[in-house]
Amino acid sequence: MQVLAERMMTEEEAKAMDAQIVTRSDDWFRTIAPMMMEMRERQGYLALGYKDFSAYCQSVDERLFGHGTQVKRLVDRAEVEAATGEQIPARHAFVLARLPDADAIREVYNEVIEHHDQPAERNFETYVDGWFRKNQPDTSLRIKGKKGKTEDAKGWKKSDLEDDEELALAFDRLEKCWGKRERDHIQSGGLDWPRKDIIALSGFHISKLKEIHYLIMGNHWSLKVALAFVNKKPDAKTTIHELQNHCLATGGFYYTCAVEGFDITIKACKALTSKITA
Repeated sequence: MQVLAERMMTEEEAKAMDAQIVTRSDDWFRTIAPMMMEMRERQGYLALGYKDFSAYCQSVDERLFGHGTQVKRLVDRAEVEAATGEQIPARHAFVLARLPDADAIREVYNEVIEHHDQPAERNFETYVDGWFRKNQPDTSLRIKGKKGKTEDAKGWKKSDLEDDEELALAFDRLEKCWGKRERDHIQSGGLDWPRKDIIALSGFHISKLKEIHYLIMGNHWSLKVALAFVNKKPDAKTTIHELQNHCLATGGFYYTCAVEGFDITIKACKALTSKITA
């Protein structure tokens, strides 16, 4: 998964590539990924004065979208696809991105494909968790806070929830609204959310939970990013990808808006709707 670079970027090279990265386009999620990976491997972010690559990703997100963690997720997905040599659904890629290197990603991906003709997200989660239990058992250990409550986002077992009634109730509320599959994904640490964010999410009205459901589960967005997105109206700079996300925030995957005198409608096809809600 590592890209061999001949040399570190100069400041001039880094500025030129940064300018290309923040130029919005409808297919940004395909065109930006290779440049972001090169920016990381050749340490262009250091030439631009950022302390690390994560800080640079945050800066790109803020300049492109005003918020979010989409760029880091984009790089994660690109790395998974580079390791597998396949274009795979984002939700599957985000699960595989938990693995430490390309060899582990290929190993798990090939196992899932070998045993499942049409693998679901939960299949990838099962094999990824199995890889960690076999190869890095210490990663299952979590830092405990007061009263033994789990404070990080590596997942919670049934025994953890028995000691944390507030979190258990939060998961129960989410399951009633989003279903057991989504609850299991979040509870296993699939969103990489801390305890406090899960409790905060469960506290929203059911109508708001339904609105942000697929934005969070499909894009692996944080609660803050999802809420900011649904509260922002499209404008002349809105991309097709962003309109697709607005569509996901509607009950019937059908979204309409008006921008500078133009009526815009976007609707998910039956095949995509069936795939999302399956």
